[in-house]
Parts: sequence; structure tokens; C-alpha cells
Amino acid sequence: MRRMTEQEFRAYSLSGNLYRLIIQVGTPLAVFALFNTLFSILDTMMASHLGTIEVSTVAYMNQLRMVLNALEQDS
Repeated sequence: MRRMTEQEFRAYSLSGNLYRLIIQVGTPLAVFALFNTLFSILDTMMASHLGTIEVSTVAYMNQLRMVLNALEQDS
């Protein structure tokens, strides 16, 4: 599948099939969120073998990472 230009994507998003557009845009975002959550759980599980301060640190850093991921822009 070839990559659409910005103008083609804009035209498709305004006049194309809405459900297909939601699936096309939402699927990569959902996979990204799934892997982020999975890695957060694994980080917390590994830190739980070390101690409570380490678990708190991992939880804090995971929240900070999620905020930074939300603010990240694709250039």
C-alpha cells in the first residue's frame, strides 16, 4: 500500500469512508498504547523484586513517559 500525500489524506478524510478511516488511524495508535502499557507492567514487575522505592520510581517515570509521548509531535 502506497503512502498518501497530505492533500490526498485530507480529501479522503473529508469524503471517504469514516469507519475505514477510524480503523486506519486508530489501529497503529492502539498497538502503540498496548506496547506502552505492556512495557510499563514489565518494568513494574522487575522493579518489584528490588524494593518499594524502586517501584515508586518506575511508576513515576512511566507517568512522565506517557505525558512526553502525548506531547510528542511527528515532524
